Amino acid sequence: MISIQQVTKMYGPKFAVDQLSMEIAQGEHLALLGASGSGKTTLLRMINRLIEPTCGTITINGEDLTTQPAHLLRRDIGFVLQANSLFPHYTVEENISVVPNLLKWDQQKTQARVTELLDKVHLPAAYRNRYPHQLSGGEGQRVNLARALAANPPVLLMDEPFSALDNITRTAIRQLFKELEELKSKTIIMVTHDVQEAFEMGDSIALLQNGKLLQKGKPADLLYHPANEAVKEFLAGSYLSLALAATPAEEIWQWLADKNNKRS
Repeated sequence: MISIQQVTKMYGPKFAVDQLSMEIAQGEHLALLGASGSGKTTLLRMINRLIEPTCGTITINGEDLTTQPAHLLRRDIGFVLQANSLFPHYTVEENISVVPNLLKWDQQKTQARVTELLDKVHLPAAYRNRYPHQLSGGEGQRVNLARALAANPPVLLMDEPFSALDNITRTAIRQLFKELEELKSKTIIMVTHDVQEAFEMGDSIALLQNGKLLQKGKPADLLYHPANEAVKEFLAGSYLSLALAATPAEEIWQWLADKNNKRS
């Protein structure tokens, strides 16, 4: 669905992204993983043209992003930032309605969509008249997600959406993301520097370092078949917990069952 070919972004003499190429399939949930300065946020923002590449091409469904105005492109791409990015003088309903209003939906359809999304992100209908300052961090991110999904975009970009939340709230919001049926059919690209989060949330991972792609694959591929020493070293500190996250429960149970049968 998304093709990134030889994309480079330079700031003066420095490479933020360096000749990076990858393919992202329709419905794929990709975690862009890497340390600070690896180029993951720059890459994410080039996909919705908040940043323009120095060279290279990015296409969605075979169409070069530069062939259409950036503001029209962004209407088909949901975007969730790491901090509360809601418009402070808009109510929750008005924030969620931004893109539907730009698309000139009729009022009844927009209000019905707001009601539907508030229910999906587990917020009471009464919250539609609240303002951002009246929301907790977790509630604000739920509204951010609802706003990003309002016009049912096929692509969702998320820039460290959980990093500003406390651990308990982060766990609850992650669980919501995994359970939300509407997200399962979307192509999602999520930036994170948290290795455990990448393994938990992504069905594939792209590991970046110094603007280059080290490896892209399923979590188990990176863990058990690292492309190089840099990948191996990046994951080494969390190897045991990642192995548990990357191994299906039925495989562990089968191994334990076989061991118990041998003992008996």
